[in-house]
Amino acid sequence: MNTEEPEFLEADPLARVPGTEWAANSDAQFYAYWSYAPVVALSGRLGSGKTNVLLEAAHFDCCTWPNNRVAFTRKVGADLMSSSLDIFLSEVVHSNQVIDWRPGRAGGATMFYRNGSRMIWFGLDRPGKALSSQYGSAYIE
Repeated sequence: MNTEEPEFLEADPLARVPGTEWAANSDAQFYAYWSYAPVVALSGRLGSGKTNVLLEAAHFDCCTWPNNRVAFTRKVGADLMSSSLDIFLSEVVHSNQVIDWRPGRAGGATMFYRNGSRMIWFGLDRPGKALSSQYGSAYIE
């Protein structure tokens, strides 16, 4: 008779719950997130958190500054919606905020914030009307 207890895979107790305070995993993430520089370039290996820090910083901008318009873009819009959007809706925003997401049309998909801010998502391959707008900040993945 086997008296050993079975091993269960448990969720990481230190994993961040979406919608709670974010913490950097490296100095590069920390400086990119808090930088006031007009341009910040990130590079790194696959899985190093480049997309996550951009999404967190864009979300922070929208939550902090009322009536802000933030552009979140990528070279190809289809890639943006298939990768970054999943991370944003599952790891960055709280599940209560997902109802404020609107799929895009010609002007780009939009996340509406309760303080009047908007995060507009579009690909640079087909920006549509999104390029004729003014933005408080732009994040290009």
